[in-house]
Amino acid sequence: MEKHEIKVLLQAAQALKKDPSTLKAENPYLMKGGVAEAIRMAVESINPQQAAEWRKSAGVGGTLESVAVQAGVIPMTASAHQELMESDPDYATGVREAQARREAELLVEMDAAADKLRGKPLSEMPRARHRWSDWEQGQSGLKKAGL
Repeated sequence: MEKHEIKVLLQAAQALKKDPSTLKAENPYLMKGGVAEAIRMAVESINPQQAAEWRKSAGVGGTLESVAVQAGVIPMTASAHQELMESDPDYATGVREAQARREAELLVEMDAAADKLRGKPLSEMPRARHRWSDWEQGQSGLKKAGL
């Protein structure tokens, strides 16, 4: 077991308040029982990438749907995406990297838009799409409905 894997298992044990001296240092997807299930759940929340790697090395296979999506036979579905995020470390890494790239691109776009607006008089600023009276009407409607 690699050093980073041991750290993840220790974090899972700490999260579960389990004494590490009572646990085996092995892939939790190869173990059975309630404690093993709890460790798997903790690992999934602590380090989904590691959980996916352990699942894959333990031979936990995907559903027909997720395999068909990966093979390009059918289009991506929400359930296949979720399963691939949980079971395929390469897919999960690719998705996270794409999200990080998109977030960086959005920040650059937002900075450029802010720079463009700096120094303009208030009269030249874009107007909000909603008026204060629209909000007030919505609030009075909620009050009438008892919400």
